[in-house]
Amino acid sequence: MQVAICSKMKKSVKALTFIYCILMFTFFLFYIENTYFNITAAKYRCFSTLTFVYAAASIICGSVYLFFHSAPQKMIKNFVKSLSSTDWSMLILLMSNTITTISSENLQASLLGSWGRSAGLNFTVLLCVMYFLVSRTLSHMRILLHVFLGSCFLVGTLGLWNALGYDPFHFFEFVNVTEIHCFLSTIGNITFFAHLFCLSLPLAVGLFLKEKHRKKSIGYAGWCWLGFTAIIISNIDGAYLGTAAFTAYYLWQSCTSCEKLKKFLVICLIALSSFKLLAAIIFFNDYLTFDGISEMLVHSSFIWILIGMVTMLLLFLNYFPEKAESLPYHKIRTGLFIAMTSVVILLLLSIVYFTWIDTRSSLNGWENYLRFNNSWGHERGYVWKTLSSGFLNSYSFTEQLFGKGLDCTRLILASIIDHPATAIYFDHAHNEYLQYLVTSGIVGLLAYLSIWGSCLIRLIKKHRVPYASIFIAVLLAHGAQALTGLNQPITTPLLFLLLAMTENMLTDVDKCSQTHKNENRKSDCSC
Repeated sequence: MQVAICSKMKKSVKALTFIYCILMFTFFLFYIENTYFNITAAKYRCFSTLTFVYAAASIICGSVYLFFHSAPQKMIKNFVKSLSSTDWSMLILLMSNTITTISSENLQASLLGSWGRSAGLNFTVLLCVMYFLVSRTLSHMRILLHVFLGSCFLVGTLGLWNALGYDPFHFFEFVNVTEIHCFLSTIGNITFFAHLFCLSLPLAVGLFLKEKHRKKSIGYAGWCWLGFTAIIISNIDGAYLGTAAFTAYYLWQSCTSCEKLKKFLVICLIALSSFKLLAAIIFFNDYLTFDGISEMLVHSSFIWILIGMVTMLLLFLNYFPEKAESLPYHKIRTGLFIAMTSVVILLLLSIVYFTWIDTRSSLNGWENYLRFNNSWGHERGYVWKTLSSGFLNSYSFTEQLFGKGLDCTRLILASIIDHPATAIYFDHAHNEYLQYLVTSGIVGLLAYLSIWGSCLIRLIKKHRVPYASIFIAVLLAHGAQALTGLNQPITTPLLFLLLAMTENMLTDVDKCSQTHKNENRKSDCSC
């Protein structure tokens, strides 16, 4: 009787987790109220309601399970022992943010996250609850990933229609004409739209690279075309950083065999063709316009040269397989690593040179990228300098450790600068790392970094596990785009949901290895 009840409760929680994930990957993505005027608050209400109901139902099932379990105390001890480094980092972040909120002068704002992005302590609690429940009870991961990609495909399709000037659901009826270009699809802000595809595009590319069936590969290829198109129409610098990060990783990973390299080159052709197809669309549709990196990619004639080079390399690999297989892939990988590292170092040195040494030379279109000043990155330079200076000069020791309050960037800026009215424009640092530093302090930032760092290290150690390389690409994409990104209740919950799925996969692998070790010990003893 007790065993049957425990089994039913276990299955019930797994079913609840599956339903919750489905709703987060579908209903949450499409949920919208009053068009774009309160989309952040609407998404937060949707996420918090779904998570609260899911947590309450899971706690009830878990309580019944513990009540009928033969040794509940032992089970709890085993759970504590099984906590991974990522789990502990999540708990440390929760404790750190709690201390931050209690010690903050802006207690209510830090608790409720009412100043800007609804990213207060209650948001952290919801993320932690979701993470621990999903990571322990997830099932049918492949189905859920495909549901996520399917929903993103619909979001991206609507975003493309919006970018071309079509508004089938009348989202833009009451939006100021000068602000229409800032919104897309059911996600709202183009920055969050871009972040969504920084999470989903690495998944689609990774599944394409691993897929062996032709029909499924064609489906993934079509999705990837839309994903790269979505990155271009969003025209967000952070999205390009994220795309560059996961593309470089997949290139390095693909340089191990002829077949893998061929599939990666196909992805390159898909990306390059999406640039030129958009150029053709612009010829017939003058509503869609680009600037910055997107303009360069869409209108540059050099893209045709790249398409020709990739095509020739692909033909060589296809028609001369024996020569292709004999290529020194180990040396190629080493050379790629050196080249990519050199590019990053050269870029950083260029920024240092043109910012502090040569401050007068004209850089034309590269001015906004290579010369760091107040106007850099649509005035990100101003807010970064102001917040960094304030953290170093006006924070007390305790505030440097735990920050001045979660989601209180606007208040922090108002207390630092001479003219508080100018701080109203900014409610976020537009850099997740700096945001965590000034709002939750050094401890909060280190806890946040350790979550992703520990997860990434564990994935690299178990890189042969299915989906490991795909989740590595997702974490790299997020880590790069976070340099100019924002944590908010529209895409951040999906990021932590993917993190929970990653943790579930790694936990299952650890359990299997432990079981295998125990079986080997038993067989050794019997011998």
